[in-house]
Amino acid sequence: VLRDPAARPARLFVDRAFSMKGFGPVVTGTLDSGRVRPEDRLVLVPGGAEVRVRRVEVHGEEREVAEAGERTSLNLAGVETGDLARGLALVAPGSLEPATLLTAEVTALEGLDAPLEDGLAVRLHLGTADVGAKLHLLPAGDGRPQAFAPGGRAVVQVSCLEPVAARRGDRFVLRRPSPQETIGGGLVLDTGRP
Repeated sequence: VLRDPAARPARLFVDRAFSMKGFGPVVTGTLDSGRVRPEDRLVLVPGGAEVRVRRVEVHGEEREVAEAGERTSLNLAGVETGDLARGLALVAPGSLEPATLLTAEVTALEGLDAPLEDGLAVRLHLGTADVGAKLHLLPAGDGRPQAFAPGGRAVVQVSCLEPVAARRGDRFVLRRPSPQETIGGGLVLDTGRP
């Protein structure tokens, strides 16, 4: 994993999408990594649509380049505003495959009423994405998946119901859908491999 966010390929998680009169589709978000310039080509994940960046703004000021860590607004060509939504990501072409299976290290919050069990339905919050998922605990020495207690840590597989723009080293939060509560969080170790 490259530690310097500026050295990694561009990725922006969309937190807002709207249309501006005279400009067309615009997205905003924090540039997670890399750099983006006008005329750059980016890919929408999930979906795979290629877009062209027409204009870049950082904190409301037009710029020639947006750097990792900056709040960024991108005016896009090649996509309709209706195809853009919170939770999608714009990434450098060829830099990331959307994943539905994440291998991750998860820490359960202390104070939960019950241990986290195999097959538990959860909401995964990664970037601006919020997707349904299931936890699959990896087998212990006897070959059976083991529950892990509140405050415990385990390597699990997270099977997402929709693809996410995840990569190794990403942090995420897990919430129980009903009753709604945060149950833990984790670190992506690998994407796309069982």
